[in-house]
Amino acid sequence: YDLAPHLVDQAIALFGPPSAVRGDLRVQRPGAKVDDYCEVDLRWDSNPGLKVVLKASMLVRTLGPHLVVHGTDGSLVKSGLDPQEDALK
Repeated sequence: YDLAPHLVDQAIALFGPPSAVRGDLRVQRPGAKVDDYCEVDLRWDSNPGLKVVLKASMLVRTLGPHLVVHGTDGSLVKSGLDPQEDALK
């Protein structure tokens, strides 16, 4: 719950404030009273080749990687939760 703001916080911490933001919010579950899906695209004028896509949904059968980064020298795929999350409980 309230996952999307944390995704945006992480992107801003890594890359700084974006120059452009596009968002898509939806209600996917019948009868839901709040948005349960979001997708946010972030772009930076200072780095035209950088695009960050953030997604969160209540309707995901199988968890995918939590972080995927592609660059000219390779890719990073991070699965699993942040080990610091246990310290916050």
